[in-house]
Amino acid sequence: MFTVGAGLNYIKMPYPVPLAGYQARAELAETQNDPLCARLLTVEGDGGSVAIVVLDVLYVDSDLTDLLRAAVSAQTSIPPSSVMVCSTHTHSGPGLIFPNSNRYDSSIVDSIITAVSEAAGRAWSMRTACELSWASGDIVGVASIRNGVTGEAGPANQALRVAEFRSVNRNLAGVPRFVARAINFGCHATVLGPGNALVSRDWPGFMVDACEEQLRRAGVQRPFVIFLNGAAADVSTRYTRKAQTFEEAARLGRMSADQVFDVFASSGPSRTCHVCLKHESISIPRRQLPSEHCALAAISREEREAHRLASCGGSPLALKEALDRAAAWRIVLNRIRHEHGRPRNPLVAHLCLLRLGDLAMVFVPGEAPAKLGDKIRATVAEGASVPEESVWVVGYSNGHLGYISPMRAGPDGYEQLMCDLAPEATEEILTAVARLSSKGMCVDQC
Repeated sequence: MFTVGAGLNYIKMPYPVPLAGYQARAELAETQNDPLCARLLTVEGDGGSVAIVVLDVLYVDSDLTDLLRAAVSAQTSIPPSSVMVCSTHTHSGPGLIFPNSNRYDSSIVDSIITAVSEAAGRAWSMRTACELSWASGDIVGVASIRNGVTGEAGPANQALRVAEFRSVNRNLAGVPRFVARAINFGCHATVLGPGNALVSRDWPGFMVDACEEQLRRAGVQRPFVIFLNGAAADVSTRYTRKAQTFEEAARLGRMSADQVFDVFASSGPSRTCHVCLKHESISIPRRQLPSEHCALAAISREEREAHRLASCGGSPLALKEALDRAAAWRIVLNRIRHEHGRPRNPLVAHLCLLRLGDLAMVFVPGEAPAKLGDKIRATVAEGASVPEESVWVVGYSNGHLGYISPMRAGPDGYEQLMCDLAPEATEEILTAVARLSSKGMCVDQC
């Protein structure tokens, strides 16, 4: 039996506020379409306890992660190291939330910390005995591989993982009074484009709302749903969305919720109630930056190519990718200018492997591409002696390394250009995950 608590609070925005996620967006947000949330799940079981925080923001860096862990620990008996801090990666959430950046607004960060702290207090005060069930499958028609450099662009099935904690306390009809559902698959929250100037959770928010409404219709008094974004570096709705509107975000959110419902229909109970968490921190060297002249030449080259494609009626895919590469090179140029004369110190990656009953959840601090997510799942399955269907890859968690995209032959796409890590980063992360999965993470040892 698990003991589970759930808390929800809204993040109050000090409008007007700049939004994070798009270079091309210039307009400040004056209000919201839908509220940003801080959602928090606490789970206690045999061997330990953990809290999972999910924020509707672009990402949470290591400094803000530390602040939020301390806030959760102050409201619970869960140690800071056992608090997982995740983001949905909405591109319609606030900017200026990274304490170690040059552009930082403490009032926004204070609002996020307050929302998380209050959600943690509510979760801890409403804990209840629960049983865990889980299921796995695919989600279809929502996600797509967005980069066509390797010829793979287009709609793609994504691994879908669903788990529910159901209270043993039930009503007269036998329906659990409390259900906490967790959903995991990888897809950018970018239905809404740079032209949007309203705060929004994008499609994940509509999915969460639709799932909670499903549970209410089934008779659940206290439904609670979190979305844990996965290996989404090169995955978005680019080739599945019909428009970049709130109506389209709602459509894809409802479609996702319906498929979650269908997959969970074949769920089974967890065999154990173990909670076991392992950590590993590794130092990853950063990529050598090119010269400013090289970056400027690349920007000019990609802009000329985009102009050529637009004027001659070239393929929309090729035009989009040329514009994306130009945008990525502008970010590289900013790095070059900002770091001129400074040493490129390695980045620290904090990896976590959590066992919740039968589930093995890998928390990765950055944006991993879909194929790397597949490799992580296979690595954990082999090392921990668990079925691959029970392995979750949670990206955008416990800090942020940016894109984790391996170098490859041929022209680089947006993700490779944006990646600030040395080419060996991918293998080092996989090696660390293998070490974690072998550290007593088997069910019988946990």
